[in-house]
Amino acid sequence: MANAKKRQNSWNKNKTQYLVTLGVLVAVVFVLEATNLAFIRIVPGALELTTLMLPVIIAAIALGKGAGAVMGGVFGIASIMEAILGKNALGVYMLGVNPFYLVLITVVSRVLAGFLCGLAFEYLVKFDRRRIWCYAATGFIGSVLNTVLFLSAVFLLFGGDPAVQEGVFNVIGAVITVGAIPEAVFCTFIGYTVATALEKAKLTNN
Repeated sequence: MANAKKRQNSWNKNKTQYLVTLGVLVAVVFVLEATNLAFIRIVPGALELTTLMLPVIIAAIALGKGAGAVMGGVFGIASIMEAILGKNALGVYMLGVNPFYLVLITVVSRVLAGFLCGLAFEYLVKFDRRRIWCYAATGFIGSVLNTVLFLSAVFLLFGGDPAVQEGVFNVIGAVITVGAIPEAVFCTFIGYTVATALEKAKLTNN
């Protein structure tokens, strides 16, 4: 009976920690959005470096692939808000042409990116028991997944649209060199730092 109660208390504690951490990460996303730090404009209206993939990566590492998927959905909602508020020219255009496609591109691709990021961490940590490099590698993979899945969705759903071609396809090289690479470096470094700190805090609390 005592052991069962101890296990129940431990489960309740872990569940509370999970929900609190997830809630904090969701709050971070909307704080970044509200302060205009969610998307850093490299070329106004076209190229952006997003900081919102970072909470997704941290959730995927610290809480698992399910939480990564949830945070990916929150990231996508923030992207839709950008379009509704007129902060991104491409998003505004896609919203006007086909709102359903916009949801698929901004939400579904990010949910998948968060889930796959968590899956990648589960795989990598098997080869890095001491967790020396798997955090950084997951941060890099998460950033790359976000870029690849987002652009793939744009190609798939709006590939035949001349206006989208002009807005996206003609600057694809700039997206990769000017936007995606700094974003990957940012997510790799900050993801490693934050995930390491969370792991140490978790061990201390236990």
